Amino acid sequence: MNLSSTLLEKAWLYRWNQNIETALFYQAQWQHEKEGVEISFEEETTALLLSSSLLRAQGLKQKSSALLAKMNRSFEASGRIKSFYLLFELGIEYWVEQDISSALENFLLAEKQAITLVQKIFSQSNILWCLEALDLERQETEIKLRELIRENPRPEDCKHVLEQWTAYQLRTSFYRDMTIPVHGESGQAQFFTQWVQSLPYVLRDHQPQLPQDYLWQGSYRLRTLAKVFIESDAYPLRLGDAIDRLYLWTWLFMSGDAALTREKLILVVDSLLRDLELDRMAKENLLLLRNALGWIELLYPFLKSKFQKIMSQLHRISSSHYFVLEAEYDLILNFKNREFNTSATDQLFSYFSSFQEIYDPNQRKNCWPVLHEALSSTQACNQASDVVIDLDQRLVQIKSKGKSFYSKVICQLIRWIHEHEQVVVSELSSYDVANGVYRLRKLFGSDVILWKNGALMKGKNWPSDIVIKGGQINESHVVLKSLNIVESDKYLQAAKAIFSGAFTRKDIEERMKISKSTANRMLESWHNAGRITKTGNAKATTYFWSKNEEETTL
Repeated sequence: MNLSSTLLEKAWLYRWNQNIETALFYQAQWQHEKEGVEISFEEETTALLLSSSLLRAQGLKQKSSALLAKMNRSFEASGRIKSFYLLFELGIEYWVEQDISSALENFLLAEKQAITLVQKIFSQSNILWCLEALDLERQETEIKLRELIRENPRPEDCKHVLEQWTAYQLRTSFYRDMTIPVHGESGQAQFFTQWVQSLPYVLRDHQPQLPQDYLWQGSYRLRTLAKVFIESDAYPLRLGDAIDRLYLWTWLFMSGDAALTREKLILVVDSLLRDLELDRMAKENLLLLRNALGWIELLYPFLKSKFQKIMSQLHRISSSHYFVLEAEYDLILNFKNREFNTSATDQLFSYFSSFQEIYDPNQRKNCWPVLHEALSSTQACNQASDVVIDLDQRLVQIKSKGKSFYSKVICQLIRWIHEHEQVVVSELSSYDVANGVYRLRKLFGSDVILWKNGALMKGKNWPSDIVIKGGQINESHVVLKSLNIVESDKYLQAAKAIFSGAFTRKDIEERMKISKSTANRMLESWHNAGRITKTGNAKATTYFWSKNEEETTL
């Protein structure tokens, strides 16, 4: 092997071990040595493939993919057998694109083309990670990789594989029998160790030491462990990292961790739902996501509509390689269905005593206060009462209609009207009481609530079987006024002052600075009350004041 080939091999070795700066140095050395020297087709293509790989490592994915595609076409056009490096890089490209099946196919072909021991180790390790992601049988591949690692006289040449191998072993042991990792030296093993140790059902009293030497690429993980959400996290670089965050934060939230709020959980869920393709996700990620969303659904039934379609797909998956996650989901289903299989739960607790605390109401109250409160609220809803208002959670549950939703203003309105003969509401700081009345009428019928002379009172359809539980809602959200103050109907008066002739829904939005949904509800309400008439359909709809309203406007 000549000098230039040796430099190229070294550059590849450092690239595979994530030492990009040194790889770039040897690539530059190779460029210098080859000047004026005729090189073979094999060496030239190997160098170009290295350039593609280094471009990807530097975040220039588009350029990397274009060069790789060009090299692939070159091999196909020449009729040459694809080289190890081309097959390996194609496998990495498919892996990045989350096409795991195609990645596995190329890594298998690369392994057949591998010549050196290091090439065999890297290709075999990637085959194993693909099998893990696809949840396929992998015992034979594990044995083969372990033997190759043992044969290698220079462990430093496969440093990255050894880090991934350690992380793989930690994952396998934890998901099989909840063996808690004690330490991970670096990379994925280090994060997985700290992630597991941060799970409150594993080591509740243990606070792992967070490393401060993460690269920018790892800063999302560091913020996950530090319980910090910033604006850019709404668009996570890797879906798997966002799922790790959601699962950990869900458990920390249920344990009453003050740093985690419902709002943070919803932000993470929203970030995941932006670009979620379940058929491209690894099995571990699918199961973690399923369980996290399952707990959130128990905590806040009103969020169910956000991910109901996704959960219907996740509910059908299962795995024999992730016993802990399957056992956890059985527990979620038990809580959800209220049908406990004694033999199954006994087996579950014999393996995982940590989960028994969740099953035991007394332990749950002390260790998992948020979950305990949510389950208590669900029990109340399962009693004879048809309507349950939980003031602490701002949750409205209507058993006969199978509905649960979150609304501060409706909780407060139902509470006040239930407790008083009549209530006058004229000023609102955050919510429009008219929207609350509109929604109540949608739920129970137009006669559920009356609004006369500025006063709200029970109508003939007012539900008789209501349970109101929990504390007080901050009364700054809806301000009670004395009964002799007449309601201002501020939006109607403002609209009549602004629009003397025809107007559209868009005019209402822009001139009155309100949302599209609020404008639609107001226009529907005014039209039903005979205050306005309309012509046209959809976006071409134009509204006019009725004769009586026109007179008051003038």
